[in-house]
Amino acid sequence: MAFDGLFPNKAAEEIYELLEGQEDGGKGKGKPPPPSGEQPGGMVDPSEDQAEAAEEAAKNWNRAVANATDKAKKAGNMPANIQRLVEELLPIEKLDWRDITRDMSRDAKSKRSRTWSRPNRRRLGGGEYMPGYGNDNIFNLVICFDVSGSVDDEMLKSMKTEVAGLMDQDLINQATLIAVDTEPKSIQVVTNAQGVIDWKPRGGGGTNFQSAMQLIKQEYGSSIGMLFLTDMQTSSFGEEPNFPVVWVNFEPGNRLKAPFGRTVDY
Repeated sequence: MAFDGLFPNKAAEEIYELLEGQEDGGKGKGKPPPPSGEQPGGMVDPSEDQAEAAEEAAKNWNRAVANATDKAKKAGNMPANIQRLVEELLPIEKLDWRDITRDMSRDAKSKRSRTWSRPNRRRLGGGEYMPGYGNDNIFNLVICFDVSGSVDDEMLKSMKTEVAGLMDQDLINQATLIAVDTEPKSIQVVTNAQGVIDWKPRGGGGTNFQSAMQLIKQEYGSSIGMLFLTDMQTSSFGEEPNFPVVWVNFEPGNRLKAPFGRTVDY
């Protein structure tokens, strides 16, 4: 027995003498020093990999809770007391909106339609002709940019840079860009980051998202979801569409939160 490496390269008799010295209060041989780096009675700090894994697990848990909450609210079976508890725990979600977009993309791709034009090769070997998954599915994400007077050129530039980065990650293969102040304008469909950079939205008026949300419900109902990049300063958030909505607050200091969807800080 080596007592967890405290007595390396020592015979049993030598170890026994050392233990006897500990029992008499250290008056004998004396207590051996702990191995280098060990703190008796202390806790070992997690490694960098363990800390990153714990942080990622916490993010995944928060997203799972938020997703379940959204679904329950849409189904109309979310108890008021549970909703209040969740809102207290996650008043403004400390989540990266890119992670939420990944969730939207995964959900959409998991529900992608089958097509007879692409047979399931696994089933062909058994003599069965079954539909396979198509590779030409369009996963459109509606991305609204607040271009009202309270959003300056620097903030708009940051918004465009973030969305261009999102396109570069191939999480989606199409985005519908919509500039919004008191109405939707400068609508552009893009399929890559350069399309976002080249887009020149116009705006600068007041702030009211009602007409934009009406348009989105009518024309873009098959989208996988919507991002709304804004400083949250608006007279109306409009009506909730029938797909996930994420509001990215570019002025997190105001602590404002939309009445529907999920509000996250930039």
